[in-house]
Amino acid sequence: MTTLSKYIPDNLNSGHFSLRKKMLKLALVPLLLAFPAILIILVVVGGSRFDERLKSMAYSNLATAHNYLDQQRTLTEVFIKQQALSANLQDKLIAGSSSVILEDILKSLAVGVRLDFLIISDTSGRVIASSTGIAPGSLLPKSNILRQAITGVLTTGFERFNQTELALIAQPLA
Repeated sequence: MTTLSKYIPDNLNSGHFSLRKKMLKLALVPLLLAFPAILIILVVVGGSRFDERLKSMAYSNLATAHNYLDQQRTLTEVFIKQQALSANLQDKLIAGSSSVILEDILKSLAVGVRLDFLIISDTSGRVIASSTGIAPGSLLPKSNILRQAITGVLTTGFERFNQTELALIAQPLA
C-alpha cells in the first residue's frame, strides 16, 4: 500500500493532477492547433477566389458600361442626323441667321441630348455656329475625330486636347 500511496496526491487541488487543467488543455489544444490551420487555408483559398470574383465583377461592370456607351452613341447619332436634316435648322443656315439665333438653337439641342457642345462647321473646319459661343469663322483644331466629322462620317472616340485646343472647341470646358 505504501507504494501506491505515493501516486495518490495528498491535495486533490494540486496543479499536477488538476482535473480542471486537464479538461482545459483537452478543450483548447485542438482549437489552438486547428484555428491557425483553418485561417491559413481560408487566406490562401479564399484570397484567390476573392481575386477571381473581383476580376469577374470588374469585367461584368466594364461590359455593362461599354454597352451603355454604345447605346448612347447610337441614340445621339440618330438625334444628330434628324436635327441635321430638320427644315428649321437648314432654313436658319440658308437664310444666314445671326450667330446668336443659331447658338440658341444649338444650345437647346445640346441640352436635349446631354452633350457638352454642338458645332456646325464647313468642310475646311471653319466654325459656322456653335453652342458654346465660339466666334463664327474660327478654325477648329486638327484631330482625327473632327476630320471624320467634317467629311460626314458619324464617329465617336476619345481624344486628348491641350487647354488652347479645348478652348477652340468649347470655351466652358477649358
